[in-house]
Amino acid sequence: MTDKTVAVVDKVEALKTQPLLAACAGLLLSAGLSSRAAAPDRSTLAGLVILPANRPAPATVLILRADKRPEAPVSAVYPRLPPPMRTDGEGRFTFESLDPAWLYYGVVVAPGCRPGYFDRVDPASGPITGEFKSADPNNAPPATVLRGRVLDARRQPVAGAFIRVGGVTRSNSMRWPADNIDLFSVSNDTGRFIIFADVPFTAAEGAVEASGFATGLFENWTPGDTVHELKLVAGASLQGRLLHAGKPVAHADVRLDNFGSESGSTFWHYSALTDDQGRFSFAHLPPNRSCALYGTMASLADRGAIPKQRVSVGENGSTNDLDDVKLKDRVRELLCIHGLLAEGHRSGHWSRNRTDTSWASAKRAD
Repeated sequence: MTDKTVAVVDKVEALKTQPLLAACAGLLLSAGLSSRAAAPDRSTLAGLVILPANRPAPATVLILRADKRPEAPVSAVYPRLPPPMRTDGEGRFTFESLDPAWLYYGVVVAPGCRPGYFDRVDPASGPITGEFKSADPNNAPPATVLRGRVLDARRQPVAGAFIRVGGVTRSNSMRWPADNIDLFSVSNDTGRFIIFADVPFTAAEGAVEASGFATGLFENWTPGDTVHELKLVAGASLQGRLLHAGKPVAHADVRLDNFGSESGSTFWHYSALTDDQGRFSFAHLPPNRSCALYGTMASLADRGAIPKQRVSVGENGSTNDLDDVKLKDRVRELLCIHGLLAEGHRSGHWSRNRTDTSWASAKRAD
């Protein structure tokens, strides 16, 4: 199937009447939705990123989210999205084993360029192609360019770090999520990156991710000539084994979040699938923190539930072994309450306890 190449435009507004295209100041990628034969079990999303001649560094491609296809069954489970991928020497990228029941949104970033987006891409519609233009910070209006640098613990540059902007401040008011500013960037070989805005701002905050490091947060970084520095550490690890009635629970989705009260702490969320022995492992977590551990009902089905609990993440370089985490049988109390509530709706003998926001506190109204 032939690649679909779309010309570059500078304004998002120019594409408001083209729902199958996503645009930014630097890149456009097409997203075909043509009819096709029955999809295979999994799909491959391939593409080509064409960089300016003076920007030889690879681009980074990230799938941000997915939307269910109209014809997909109601039971379709939200897919596990792959990690960011760097293009090869020819600018090509390939995401394999994507669920064909979904359409995919993503972003492409390259050093010295503004990010580009693809919108509702059907992997089976063929490769997508986009072309970047260089962005010159020296020609940008005042207070619209933020400069940063990513370093490791030895103050060596971290290339290919992925930067996410979460909030932006204008007129002493923080906007979260950020608007009128590039939400993504990537560091070059010297660890440096640039974030452009369409409207002047006074500060920005967000997160920096890099392979082999814990995600770092930045706050109150100001635009201008100052090069802000963020040092990343390897982080800590957390592991354990999921059991039910003494037997391992395989292919369960175990999650971690709620690491802190900082606004940027929402970037610290992690997911891992248990193996055939019920083991799960998380690496490169922010050290010296506590977090919430729980499991998703969709992955556990009728096998039980992981009671949400606080767990500790140790110091940098450490591993905390939780040993055995045991499933609870369907959370009997909750199931009973649902049954009682259903009976109550029919008989009028049951009511919710108005002093509690959970249905687990329902009591009989005598």
